[in-house]
Amino acid sequence: DNITPFASGGQPMQIYYLYTKGYSAGLSSAVVMIKYFFNTTAWLAVAFVAMVCNKQVLSPVSNGNVLLIAGWTGWALNMCVPVFMVLFVAMPKLAKRITAWIIHVGFKLKIVKNKEAAIHRALSAVRDFRSSFVIMAKRPLHLVLLTLCCILELSLSFAFPYFIIRMFNGLQTDAGFATMFQVMALHAFASFAASVVPTPGNSGALEGLITTAFSSIAGATLMWVIFTWRFSVYYIYILIG
Repeated sequence: DNITPFASGGQPMQIYYLYTKGYSAGLSSAVVMIKYFFNTTAWLAVAFVAMVCNKQVLSPVSNGNVLLIAGWTGWALNMCVPVFMVLFVAMPKLAKRITAWIIHVGFKLKIVKNKEAAIHRALSAVRDFRSSFVIMAKRPLHLVLLTLCCILELSLSFAFPYFIIRMFNGLQTDAGFATMFQVMALHAFASFAASVVPTPGNSGALEGLITTAFSSIAGATLMWVIFTWRFSVYYIYILIG
């Protein structure tokens, strides 16, 4: 998922993989995109709360204003994705027009050979996608549970550096929830600032921005914290893969 900005690089291959296993194009896209939608929405929501409630957390950070502006810019750009998906589901006519326009562009670029057949297949997939997505609204219990699971997962993800800093004794022994909430905010600002950098997994940019963000709170343990955190949440998956 992390091969491109907005962590949206792996979805087409996931959809194609499900399609080759016998699922319809609409169902394949709905399964993947519902997961992506809820994860992204929870990511945005948890980060928004942490960033708004810790407005001064970047004050002691070098170039804190740059990180502040870049973080909120990245948050706004990432917000466009779930908003577009909601419009796609809530406004089927708009979805059809956008789909037809994309196919028309592909036809002009000689990517699409049979325009009418492509439009028919695409609109069928759009209808399947929308009907599959609407299923979530008909199952409120599953909807609530999925939402809570995503919020919990993303909250732990943003808070993970706090526990690593504690592990290296980089915080006072009495550092509690308030400090963890500040670390979550620092993590959020750095993550969103790096989210639009076109490198696999935002490699390079994220490490640099996280180092800047945590410089005022991790102290002498900073480099060990960054190495342990990044290896645990990203590079270990490459080795496993």
